[in-house]
Amino acid sequence: MIRASATETKHPPSAIALGSARLAPVIGRFADRIDPIDLNVARKWAEVSVRSPSLRDGDKAIAATALAKGYGVATRNVGDFRHVGVPLVNPFDR
Repeated sequence: MIRASATETKHPPSAIALGSARLAPVIGRFADRIDPIDLNVARKWAEVSVRSPSLRDGDKAIAATALAKGYGVATRNVGDFRHVGVPLVNPFDR
Protein backbone atom coordinates (compact mmCIF):
# COMPACT_ATOMS: atom_id res chain seq x y z
CA MET A 1 0.00 0.00 0.00
CA ILE A 2 1.28 3.46 -0.84
CA ARG A 3 0.71 6.06 1.83
CA ALA A 4 1.22 9.78 1.51
CA SER A 5 3.29 11.39 4.22
CA ALA A 6 1.78 14.17 6.27
CA THR A 7 3.79 16.71 4.29
CA GLU A 8 2.25 15.45 1.03
CA THR A 9 -1.32 15.94 2.22
CA LYS A 10 -3.33 19.07 2.78
CA HIS A 11 -3.88 18.19 6.45
CA PRO A 12 -1.35 18.91 9.22
CA PRO A 13 -0.02 15.94 11.22
CA SER A 14 -2.18 16.89 14.22
CA ALA A 15 -5.35 16.63 12.11
CA ILE A 16 -4.24 13.28 10.72
CA ALA A 17 -3.57 11.96 14.23
CA LEU A 18 -6.96 13.20 15.43
CA GLY A 19 -8.68 11.53 12.48
CA SER A 20 -6.87 8.27 13.19
CA ALA A 21 -7.81 8.46 16.86
CA ARG A 22 -11.48 8.92 15.95
CA LEU A 23 -11.39 6.12 13.40
CA ALA A 24 -9.79 3.49 15.66
CA PRO A 25 -12.88 2.85 17.84
CA VAL A 26 -15.09 2.59 14.75
CA ILE A 27 -12.76 0.03 13.19
CA GLY A 28 -12.62 -1.88 16.47
CA ARG A 29 -16.39 -1.99 16.79
CA PHE A 30 -17.19 -2.85 13.17
CA ALA A 31 -14.08 -4.77 12.06
CA ASP A 32 -16.13 -7.86 11.17
CA ARG A 33 -18.30 -5.74 8.84
CA ILE A 34 -15.65 -3.70 7.02
CA ASP A 35 -14.83 -4.90 3.52
CA PRO A 36 -11.56 -3.85 1.90
CA ILE A 37 -11.40 -2.11 -1.44
CA ASP A 38 -9.79 -4.92 -3.40
CA LEU A 39 -9.09 -5.14 -7.12
CA ASN A 40 -12.64 -6.26 -7.96
CA VAL A 41 -14.14 -3.35 -6.02
CA ALA A 42 -11.65 -0.94 -7.65
CA ARG A 43 -12.72 -2.13 -11.10
CA LYS A 44 -16.39 -1.67 -10.21
CA TRP A 45 -15.54 1.79 -8.83
CA ALA A 46 -14.04 2.70 -12.20
CA GLU A 47 -17.19 1.48 -13.97
CA VAL A 48 -19.45 3.40 -11.58
CA SER A 49 -17.29 6.50 -12.02
CA VAL A 50 -17.72 6.38 -15.79
CA ARG A 51 -21.46 5.69 -15.67
CA SER A 52 -22.21 8.07 -12.78
CA PRO A 53 -19.62 10.87 -12.73
CA SER A 54 -21.81 13.13 -10.58
CA LEU A 55 -22.04 10.57 -7.77
CA ARG A 56 -19.89 11.57 -4.80
CA ASP A 57 -16.70 9.54 -4.33
CA GLY A 58 -17.88 8.00 -1.06
CA ASP A 59 -21.11 6.91 -2.71
CA LYS A 60 -19.11 5.48 -5.62
CA ALA A 61 -17.11 3.39 -3.15
CA ILE A 62 -20.30 2.15 -1.50
CA ALA A 63 -21.93 1.34 -4.85
CA ALA A 64 -18.81 -0.39 -6.17
CA THR A 65 -18.48 -2.51 -3.04
CA ALA A 66 -22.15 -3.49 -3.23
CA LEU A 67 -21.84 -4.42 -6.91
CA ALA A 68 -18.62 -6.38 -6.43
CA LYS A 69 -19.79 -8.29 -3.35
CA GLY A 70 -23.46 -8.74 -4.26
CA TYR A 71 -24.67 -6.53 -1.43
CA GLY A 72 -27.63 -4.21 -1.24
CA VAL A 73 -27.44 -0.64 0.03
CA ALA A 74 -29.50 0.71 2.90
CA THR A 75 -29.71 4.50 2.59
CA ARG A 76 -32.11 7.35 2.99
CA ASN A 77 -30.66 8.75 -0.23
CA VAL A 78 -31.99 6.10 -2.64
CA GLY A 79 -32.23 8.61 -5.50
CA ASP A 80 -28.46 8.82 -5.90
CA PHE A 81 -28.09 5.03 -6.05
CA ARG A 82 -31.20 4.13 -8.06
CA HIS A 83 -29.43 4.22 -11.44
CA VAL A 84 -26.38 2.26 -10.25
CA GLY A 85 -28.12 -1.11 -10.25
CA VAL A 86 -27.75 -2.26 -6.66
CA PRO A 87 -30.66 -3.48 -4.52
CA LEU A 88 -31.83 -0.56 -2.37
CA VAL A 89 -33.77 -0.15 0.82
CA ASN A 90 -34.64 3.05 2.62
CA PRO A 91 -34.69 2.08 6.30
CA PHE A 92 -36.75 5.20 7.06
CA ASP A 93 -39.68 4.23 4.81
CA ARG A 94 -42.64 2.74 6.57
